[in-house]
Amino acid sequence: MANYSWNNNANGVWGIAADWGPVAGVPGVGDSVGIGGGGVLTLDSARTVNGGFADSNGQIFLAGYVLSLGGAASFGRQDGAYGSLEGSGSLATSGTTELYDLLASGLTWTNSGQVDDFGSISVGDAAATPVGNAATTIIQNNGTWNLASDSQVTSQNVYNVTTLDIFRVPRSFSQTGTAVFNNAGLFAKSSGTGVSNYYGTFNSTGSVQVLSGTIYFNNVTNLGGTVTGTGTIGLDGTSGSITHAISIGGLSLGTHNANVTFTDAASVTLTGNLTVQSGIESFAGPVSVGGALVINGGTVSIAAGMALTIGSLAMNRGTLNLPGDVMMGASQGWFLNNGAQVNLDGYKVSLAGPVEFDQNSGRLEGSGSLVTSGTTTIYNMLASGFTWTNSGQVNQFGNVGIGDAIGGQTTN
Repeated sequence: MANYSWNNNANGVWGIAADWGPVAGVPGVGDSVGIGGGGVLTLDSARTVNGGFADSNGQIFLAGYVLSLGGAASFGRQDGAYGSLEGSGSLATSGTTELYDLLASGLTWTNSGQVDDFGSISVGDAAATPVGNAATTIIQNNGTWNLASDSQVTSQNVYNVTTLDIFRVPRSFSQTGTAVFNNAGLFAKSSGTGVSNYYGTFNSTGSVQVLSGTIYFNNVTNLGGTVTGTGTIGLDGTSGSITHAISIGGLSLGTHNANVTFTDAASVTLTGNLTVQSGIESFAGPVSVGGALVINGGTVSIAAGMALTIGSLAMNRGTLNLPGDVMMGASQGWFLNNGAQVNLDGYKVSLAGPVEFDQNSGRLEGSGSLVTSGTTTIYNMLASGFTWTNSGQVNQFGNVGIGDAIGGQTTN
């Protein structure tokens, strides 16, 4: 076993012995390699080595071949130095890989070992390489991919911004057009209390585990297999879809600036919270939220006839379109503020717990009915078109405004 360093600061190919040191030779099985400098090292055949590193702006052009790393490997350094993998070839890792900063374009990376992700993969138009391309980059994780920090998975062309900025601002995968992460193993966030974002296609038939902080998946996302942990899974972006049932134990699900459609009629089951910041969230099947349904903006709609079961409702803005009758116990509260609106749509809402319409007016509308048997506090409320039957206590400190549907009726 030998340790080789590539000494050519210009461009060269792997098979030239004189370009390797400290003793001339071509690295092979059992050897480790170090790639640095400003030149581009091009594969001239499939190569297998024990392990190695690429940093100090070291560039490897795969040229359609396979580079296999069987042992410890690393890409980039904590100080911002990065490694580069380009071309329509493949990288195969089966040992432990430390990832700090890697620029990738057009390759397929298959991992059957463990990747500890402290930094970023930036996928974009690598204009500084021999060919320059923004082809699809695919990561096939059959082992463990561990987000060991608040890694960001962002979408942008890395040559449209200062290179140091893209590597030094929150760590990121980034892409110009297409990046795909296929998880058949374990995709985990083990540390960092902040938010890790992923833009691109994320397909999981394996396990997703969030032990700390939040992972937000953006755009088209297919979450299968198991999802566990104590943090938060989020859906963030301009559009997205969940094409099957999702069951998340111990976690919270959040959406932000998203138009997310849950297209399968099977249930969405959450032990934690569902938080909606904005956008349109549409559920084709029943929804069960063990914690709070928090709506800070946007619209939440559940298909008619499907059950909605929630621990509590807190609406600071936005709209909730009910799918059917809702019944909540004495420990389950409703809070509506800032014009937050619940559309009854002909259904019955029975609330035994505390209800509050705050200073900036919550709204209840539609030709359904509201039944309260606990304590209801009204600071300001807008009502339209429904029947309210109260057998509990209502403490009214402000106004109840009756809207367009003058037929609304309250019964005490």
